[in-house]
Amino acid sequence: MTELQAVGKSVARLEGRAKVTAATQYGVDLKFPGMLYARILRSPYAHARVGRIDTSAASAMPGVRAIVTIDDSPDVSYNAVYSGLSDKFVKHLVQDQHVFDEVVRYVGEPVAAVAADDPLIAERALELIEVDYDPMPDVLSAEAALAPGAPLVHAGSPGNVVGRPIVFQMGDLDQGFAEADLVLEERYTTPRHQGIPMEPHVCVASWDPQGKVTIWTSTQIPFRVRFVLARILGIPEGRIRIIMPEVGGGFGAKQEVSIEPICALLAKKAGRPVKLELNRSEEFACTTTRHGAIMDLRMGAKKDGTLTAMDGQLILDTGAYVAHGLGVATLASISFTGIYRCPNLRYQARVVYTNLPISGALRGFGQFQVLFPIESHMDMLAEKLGMDPLDIRLKNHIQVGEPDPRTRFIIESCGLDECIEEGARRIGWKEKRNDHGEGTVRRGVGMSCIMDVSGAKPFLPEQSAAMIKCNEDGSVALLTGVADTGQGIRTTLAQIVAEELGIDTEQVHVTAGDTEITPFDLGNYASRTTYVAGMAVRKAAQEVKNKLSEIASEMMEARLEDLVWEKGGIYPKGAPQKAVPVTQVARYAQHTKAVSVMGSATHTPPHNAPGFQAHFVDIEVDTETGRVKVLRVVAANDVGKAINPQDCEGQIEGGVIQGIGFAMGEELRFDESGHPINARFSEYEVPGPDGLPEIETVLVEPIEPSGAYGAKGIGDIVVTSMAPAIANAIYNATGARIRHLPLTPERVLEALDENRRAGAGDLS
Repeated sequence: MTELQAVGKSVARLEGRAKVTAATQYGVDLKFPGMLYARILRSPYAHARVGRIDTSAASAMPGVRAIVTIDDSPDVSYNAVYSGLSDKFVKHLVQDQHVFDEVVRYVGEPVAAVAADDPLIAERALELIEVDYDPMPDVLSAEAALAPGAPLVHAGSPGNVVGRPIVFQMGDLDQGFAEADLVLEERYTTPRHQGIPMEPHVCVASWDPQGKVTIWTSTQIPFRVRFVLARILGIPEGRIRIIMPEVGGGFGAKQEVSIEPICALLAKKAGRPVKLELNRSEEFACTTTRHGAIMDLRMGAKKDGTLTAMDGQLILDTGAYVAHGLGVATLASISFTGIYRCPNLRYQARVVYTNLPISGALRGFGQFQVLFPIESHMDMLAEKLGMDPLDIRLKNHIQVGEPDPRTRFIIESCGLDECIEEGARRIGWKEKRNDHGEGTVRRGVGMSCIMDVSGAKPFLPEQSAAMIKCNEDGSVALLTGVADTGQGIRTTLAQIVAEELGIDTEQVHVTAGDTEITPFDLGNYASRTTYVAGMAVRKAAQEVKNKLSEIASEMMEARLEDLVWEKGGIYPKGAPQKAVPVTQVARYAQHTKAVSVMGSATHTPPHNAPGFQAHFVDIEVDTETGRVKVLRVVAANDVGKAINPQDCEGQIEGGVIQGIGFAMGEELRFDESGHPINARFSEYEVPGPDGLPEIETVLVEPIEPSGAYGAKGIGDIVVTSMAPAIANAIYNATGARIRHLPLTPERVLEALDENRRAGAGDLS
């Protein structure tokens, strides 16, 4: 095999210099002549009927140019994630939202919006708007929402359950548990998390005289935003242009339509461009969060560790509107059924409305809520069976050649054995498992294994498209609809083009995320972009390569089948001294042959190639204060082929840090009236630079046949592992098992006290 020249190399980000020199323009930097600034009036009630809205005083305020309320918005229901695909694939989506509604269902829901000459005027105008509310009974937890006689969040959803439960069953569950020598059953809870990207949601809308609207927005799904807006505004998609400026992080928080409809309505009414930027409190409390969850998990195993049965009952708190709720429940089923081989299993999920902010997509989409229980259970089974936690996982995990139970796709690559073995070696597993130290500070190690998808097939008809054209100087322009939200996908795709065409990565100029000029793409989610878009780009580059080969054949008077592409040149077989640079062939095509060389491709992957990982942690626990310190992490990841190893390592390190935050302290909490009580950085416990652990990354690269150069997804999987790994390490250090996240000092002390009451002794 010819050595790769661009793929597999740690290439600097194409946009890196602009970012570190502050030359990059984000949405918050956008300014246009005559631009107005918008602010949103939000409900102070978790559940209320909206009566009279008096905007007269605000409208009379100097500098106020437009106000919109329910009277100015279309009476159109929608789902904020609806992608415009065929009814076969979106029939499960419930369209329960309006831009403004007669009933507000969470604290912070928009009631009106103002556009003014500057943000302060808009803010003051909000204070002058008078709204009559008729408060209604609310439900602020999934348990409360499911209680008999609970108030309904939506009148058409009896019991506050969205649609029918999602159920997947295989084998004979009763027989599986009857065959088990050991059965364990526990309840686990995971909280609401906020993605808190560094850049808040921001949007600018502007209409032209022909009735076409252009929207610049910090989104992960430009084409899906266009579709939803077309439904809301009642105009064709062709009259809506969505442009992604540079996006300062998403993590799933920007995977729904949010502020774009309000911004568009204000701009149309004012007849001027309008900019709407959320402040940090709004970003915390009024954008989507991770679904809080309850899982009742029962697992059975034989004495040798073979799993015989798994039964998981999941409750997801979707908040006031369903949005991604059913999608998260569906993706969670893959995480539940996929990683460990079990002949008898059942997964059931109920998505429940509450009067809390909308739950949506957040990194670890559908994994977090089920893999914390499963990985905790695996450790408990191993202990009671007298096995090493590594061995029970090695014995049961899915292997190459086996079908994923949920998707039915055959696993074609899996490096989990190597991840487990190499991660264990590097953390010092065998040496540290039984060495807990002395005194009140105890040491422990823990681990977890995770499997995740590369895209949403078969639940969505996955596709990406790409277009490439050669420029006169031999460089190429790549047009792709993918959304780069900071993960570096433009550089990765440029490397694929460079590899195919034998040019430098810097000679690939990427335009992405503009619905007017780039081909269709579903968006940045589910770790899909490298796996799906990468192959579309490779196919388009191969078409360009074929056309350049034909021109080079004529140029060199050589047979097409005799041409060799190597190290940026083309030459007849056996005559490398006659090599002509690819750039020269491109120039010849343009200036001598008068031919524009272009290629395009659409790619639909044949299946869904999961990635795997085994993450290990070394921790210490202060048994007097309950504080846990993560000292070291070894993160071993099956990434398929690492197109850009440096970027893979960055994804892993960032995900580990984010995962530690999700595990140790992050939880968006609310008071008894539904108001958030920690919607600011000073109160929401995000990991800072102090006290972060040493992180060692291990890239395991089994080639995935269906991915470009063997690549598959990595972005989501890396945040999920820390919670179960740390919980397992706490148990290893102290004997205290924690089943409810986050792993706060209070919970550690409670678990230690429970151990003492149960007669486990005093660790000190």
